[in-house]
Amino acid sequence: MRVEIDGWNEFDKEYAFVYANPKIGSKRILVKCLAMGDKHLVAIDDGGAEPAHLDIKYVMVLIS
Repeated sequence: MRVEIDGWNEFDKEYAFVYANPKIGSKRILVKCLAMGDKHLVAIDDGGAEPAHLDIKYVMVLIS
């Protein structure tokens, strides 16, 4: 993903940005992400009744 917003990753292990698709119109989606232990926690808010939450467990694989 390419994000071209100054300061979007200003904090260590956490970031947030607003996603907008010009083909859909003026609707915007706020995406907040946080790395905690072996998980990425993601909250997505599109202005609806309740924001969506996603926990992604990741495993680092080293290839030599």
